[in-house]
Amino acid sequence: MTKQDFKGQMGRGWALGLAVAGVMATAGSARAEEPIVEKLEHGQVNWSAQTVIATGSGAPNLKLENVAQVRLAAERAAKLDAYRKILEALKGVRITATELGSAQLSKVQVKTQVQGIIQGCKTVDTRYYSDGGVDVVIQCPLNGGLATALAPVGPQKKVSTEGEAKYTGLIVDAVGMAAKPALAPRVKSGDAEVYGPEMVGPNQLRQNGAARYVGSVDDAKKDPRVGASPLVVKATGLGEGGSDIMISAEDAAKLQGVNLAFMAEGRVVIATDSP
Repeated sequence: MTKQDFKGQMGRGWALGLAVAGVMATAGSARAEEPIVEKLEHGQVNWSAQTVIATGSGAPNLKLENVAQVRLAAERAAKLDAYRKILEALKGVRITATELGSAQLSKVQVKTQVQGIIQGCKTVDTRYYSDGGVDVVIQCPLNGGLATALAPVGPQKKVSTEGEAKYTGLIVDAVGMAAKPALAPRVKSGDAEVYGPEMVGPNQLRQNGAARYVGSVDDAKKDPRVGASPLVVKATGLGEGGSDIMISAEDAAKLQGVNLAFMAEGRVVIATDSP
């Protein structure tokens, strides 16, 4: 392969990476106009898309025989680096108001399980450079297996499915309060818990997580997760750690005596600011 051929392949790879990134940006903007993105030391979490993303880099080994071998070796190294950074990023993800992912990942069994899940995460962008180096961007869903491993919940709490099916979901307006997103957030009124992950059915919790975060109430109302007739409540403050959200007794009372099946399906969206 000539040097010109090598450069051509590099150029095509770069163009492909840009195209993938463009598709992702378009899809992301369709999901939420104001996504909640948290930047961590080794990656970032898009709480609106419920994903964690990291970029790994692979340096070229110029001692290899040909360009193809150099590129493949650099790409493998970049993927391993990205997997490592995903794991490091997860250590900084808030699980609850008082616990980070690092607490769960300190357990050997959990760390092994998470490492296995990360190996199956998809590559969303690959960037080839003229010197033979490669960057690989890996994206993992925060819900599903990762959420189950990192945010184990206690015994399930049954919610009332009696009464009028008045609401199809719950929107908590915490815009302006800089609430800190978490895998297992809670909504409280005084000492009483209005909503928490234990109220969500195991399958729904695994598939969709306990809640979704968006940047505005308007975005929340457009989210299919909360359906056509969600109840919108205003946050009055934040609990310990800044992840649990407080609402008034008057708003909490609106959920008394009505069908709360939507809570068992995790149909909760929190509108807040990017951390």
